[in-house]
Amino acid sequence: MLNAGAFKFGWTTSPSTGFESSLQINHLSTALLSLLLLPVLRKTSLDLGCPTRLTFTSSEVHMWTPFKEQETNNILARLNDKKYFGNTMDRYSVTKLLNVFWALELASRVSGEEVVINLINPGSVDTGLHRDGSKIIQGFDRFIGRTREEGGLLLMDAAVVKGADTHGKYLSEAKLVE
Repeated sequence: MLNAGAFKFGWTTSPSTGFESSLQINHLSTALLSLLLLPVLRKTSLDLGCPTRLTFTSSEVHMWTPFKEQETNNILARLNDKKYFGNTMDRYSVTKLLNVFWALELASRVSGEEVVINLINPGSVDTGLHRDGSKIIQGFDRFIGRTREEGGLLLMDAAVVKGADTHGKYLSEAKLVE
């Protein structure tokens, strides 16, 4: 279960890589970890004689971005350039869109008989994602969002309960969606 996430309300960079923090946390580190896990997941699948699982926590906000960065020759360089940082909500949405692109491409290259790769959007969950935001935003999360337990059940459903038919698929609140 790849579930790391950050919503930054301003420009920050990762001290170890120099990349913008939300890009580093939400996409680059997640993508790298998925690659590092694949050999282990494939071996475990072979040893057990059944597919293993790799589930990415996603968000429907990936559909909310115009993804202006796609117009440039080097998307990562543009995303890592402070002068193009702009709106924090759009940045979060772009990083979640990159996750979707990554997971779907990875699933197209890995057999679902070896590793079932899927994505889950648990909806709004009061996880502390907006801990750097205002008390109003944090209150909104508590009022509107699911509890951590409810969100966790949706994540577990995607990672453990759903079958091989979810390989390369996006689930939103426990349902397959396009």
